[in-house]
Amino acid sequence: MSGPSPVPDERRLRGTLIAVSIMFLAVQIDFFALNLALPDMARDLGVSVPQLQWVLSAYMISVASAFIAMGRVGDILGRKRILLVSTAIFGIASLAGGLAPNEVALIVARAVQGVGAAGMVTVGIATVTNAFPAKRVAGAIGIAYTAGGVGSALGPLIGGLLTTFVTWRLVLLINVPMTILLMVLMYLSIDESRDETVPKRIDYRGIAALAGGLVLATFGVDSAQNFGWLSANTLIPIAIGVALIAAFFVIERRVRFPLVDLRLLHNRPFNLVTLAGAAAQLPWVGTIFLSAIYLQDVRGLSAAVGGAVFLPMSVGAAIAGYYSGRLGRFLPQQIMAGALVVGGGGVIGLGLITPWIPYMIALLVTGLGAGLGFAYASVGTQTVVRPERAGEASGAVFTVVVSFSAIVVAVLSTVLALGTGGDVADSPDLEGIISALMVTLGGLSIVAGIVTLFAVRITREEIDELQAS
Repeated sequence: MSGPSPVPDERRLRGTLIAVSIMFLAVQIDFFALNLALPDMARDLGVSVPQLQWVLSAYMISVASAFIAMGRVGDILGRKRILLVSTAIFGIASLAGGLAPNEVALIVARAVQGVGAAGMVTVGIATVTNAFPAKRVAGAIGIAYTAGGVGSALGPLIGGLLTTFVTWRLVLLINVPMTILLMVLMYLSIDESRDETVPKRIDYRGIAALAGGLVLATFGVDSAQNFGWLSANTLIPIAIGVALIAAFFVIERRVRFPLVDLRLLHNRPFNLVTLAGAAAQLPWVGTIFLSAIYLQDVRGLSAAVGGAVFLPMSVGAAIAGYYSGRLGRFLPQQIMAGALVVGGGGVIGLGLITPWIPYMIALLVTGLGAGLGFAYASVGTQTVVRPERAGEASGAVFTVVVSFSAIVVAVLSTVLALGTGGDVADSPDLEGIISALMVTLGGLSIVAGIVTLFAVRITREEIDELQAS
């Protein structure tokens, strides 16, 4: 059985944590930098921002579809091996995206890049869980998320500067030397680990059903902006996607060595934190997507200045990531409820406030709340599963969270397109629509926080029992 060493080598632990932290830094810089480059990217490629939102959606769908598969493959075939392969995929796809001649090639490259990012994040978390003693796992994961928060802070600034003064393509191309450096560091610093309790056998049917279901369901939601919600072009992909996701659960129940142990569905702390982490994407993804458009198309800022404005939100997320592993004295429902209410309050402020200083304070508050919700979704769930199945658990959490994020982006893009008649940048109603959407997202987040606090009561004894099992 794979697990932490009774007498850990502090030098190796430090090297592992540095490597995984840099990995989180790289992935977050990439996502946030490219997000801010969307308006310039759309102009350069001759398409609208809603059309190009598939640069985000394809990436998130790909990530969500690959999380469980990559996490479990890492558990079975070796986490270090899969980390190296995933990082290579991320780098090669970044190169292809940076050189893409049109939006189709760019979207395909981003989808492939998402597979690499899924392996880097989910297997990275599992690597930390298995390397560190149980009492230090939450703190170590929190440090990795702090690095991710720093990446969130640097990403918009880097993306804005490169887009304004050079080209948006460099936002992707900069990943190439970063991934080469990261692969060398991982090779030298990380010890191999795997789940020794199972054979090297992969559930390919489960992978196909889950990936196909997520892709089709999200594609159907996104199609609503072109065909309407009651169109066959919208409903048929959604129906087939839901059916494939249901088939995934049937397959996992019957297969001998499943991708996901369905006993996780009976783990109440795991379920609570995962669902609340998904809800935290309402203020998080909503702010990232809507504010990038608002700052440039409503307030008239350049990508570089817009990136600087995003810094408070990213700083808040970095602070939240650091403390996410140091909140052990609180119960999961208390932590996640607080995160949802704070994040929701922040995004409501963003929808109602226009003066710059209060607006940036609202960004900080949103980052603190939504960042904590995202980080603790991983920290909290890793402490209530067996270490040898850490990749599986991490993959399940990220699949739910990122799938919901992709759906949120698709819905927001559809509403924007319908509300502005497809001409987002020049619509006189754009500011009002964005304001209404942000207030709605914030209200939903606050309601989710109240439900999280009172709907399910998790006790300290239940958590201790799960940690000991």
